[in-house]
Amino acid sequence: MRILVLLPSQPFPAYNGQTHRLALVTRSLAERHQVSLACFVEPLQSQEMSDADRARFFDVRLVKRTAGSGSFGGSVMRRLSAEPADVHEFRSEEMARHLAELVAASEPELVLLGDPALVGCVEFLGRKPLAIDYVCESMLQFERMGALAGPIERQLWTLRRAKYARFLRRIEPLVDVAFLNSAEDLVSLAMVWPRSKLMHVANGLNLDDYPVGLATPVPDRLLYPGSVAYPPNRDAVAWFGTEVMPLVRNAHPDAELRVTGMKPDDGSAPEFPGIVYTGRVQDVRVEIASAWATVVPLRLGAGGARFKVIESMALGTPVIGTAIGVEGLELADGQDYLAAEAPADLAAACVRLLTDGDLRHRVGVAGRRRMEMDYSWGKLSRRIEHRLMDLLHGPAAVAV
Repeated sequence: MRILVLLPSQPFPAYNGQTHRLALVTRSLAERHQVSLACFVEPLQSQEMSDADRARFFDVRLVKRTAGSGSFGGSVMRRLSAEPADVHEFRSEEMARHLAELVAASEPELVLLGDPALVGCVEFLGRKPLAIDYVCESMLQFERMGALAGPIERQLWTLRRAKYARFLRRIEPLVDVAFLNSAEDLVSLAMVWPRSKLMHVANGLNLDDYPVGLATPVPDRLLYPGSVAYPPNRDAVAWFGTEVMPLVRNAHPDAELRVTGMKPDDGSAPEFPGIVYTGRVQDVRVEIASAWATVVPLRLGAGGARFKVIESMALGTPVIGTAIGVEGLELADGQDYLAAEAPADLAAACVRLLTDGDLRHRVGVAGRRRMEMDYSWGKLSRRIEHRLMDLLHGPAAVAV
């Protein structure tokens, strides 16, 4: 296949769940097909890509993503627009030129987007099969953000969700298939798109890149792999620090929670006894392997990527998580991970793992085994590849 891939951010190197997923998808397709890659680059992200990664693709184009007009008038116009803010941020004459050049040079047979908001960027292509790999379905995310907000803010989240739903309904005829990495995301999107266009493909890993025993675990160390610049992560860390960590430290006074990823410099990062912010690390696998347990007390967000869970399981680090924390994965409580929802239950699970070395070993081994059985990316990626190949043998997509 000749595929044109357009992504909302540059995933090499990956730095969050979305970029991990998009890196896996594009790399696996490029191993067997001709892939032309165009990426927007986040304002704080490097515009560089290694020669090794560039060599995977037929061609690569990178364009800085704009944050939109900072003027009051521009902000008001975006809020009053029928389209979500991301749609405006992805409008780029520079990207349009790059896409036109890629199309002329590579003659793609189909298009894969990394976000619904990018649909407008490929309007000029006409009748091409169009697929979306959709990480963190927005309507579900807005619904959950509203559920934990105050009355006024809840109304704003409700309005934002309704606006995004209208946008999704409008672009639905242009899309042939959407891949979602959790069943919950799929159910949410099925409220506005036909179920026949949706396909659940869970996240996975190339397990050869995740050897067990990569580092020596440090006693009483808990880990939360994820930047608190992302609101669901910030809520999870703040809630854990306020409601759970004091109970854990009553039993284990030296317990610490290490949080990886960028720490905002605006004072919004939660602070409490026992928390350690590492900032972005060179290799998060070492941080994960160095912990006695990974905690994922998420209460917000869509089905999402959950790479913090699968990377921990792959490395043999036991996981403690809420239902939302392990969403998108089919895991057995007490075997593959420890489930907990209430603060007291989360604290009890942490204390059990910090106290019982045999339990840590059993859960860590079972988690790795589950990854080998069900979440090897080599198996999962074939489902995406086969569905894309099916598109080429079916009716042409509606003109975009």
